[in-house]
Amino acid sequence: MADGDLSTRRGLRLPASALDERFARGSGPGGQHRNVTATAVEIVADLRALDGPGADRVRSRLGATARARADESRSQWRNRTIARGRLAALLDE
Repeated sequence: MADGDLSTRRGLRLPASALDERFARGSGPGGQHRNVTATAVEIVADLRALDGPGADRVRSRLGATARARADESRSQWRNRTIARGRLAALLDE
């Protein structure tokens, strides 16, 4: 598996090239750091590149793209980890 690829517990895999990560300023409480730095993360996945058991079923249910967003943390890295976990869970449902 290449660095940046997304793998799920059920064996689905998305290459890093199929993931578009977007960063934006967080909203809500959290102080000045949250309001001036791009800590919120949205990941848009191109499901046409999805590979593994049940990939066709996932595409028929979700369509060509899937999205996951996280902005709970003040850390961009932590929000990215949360968003990737949410995307993996969505694909496994």
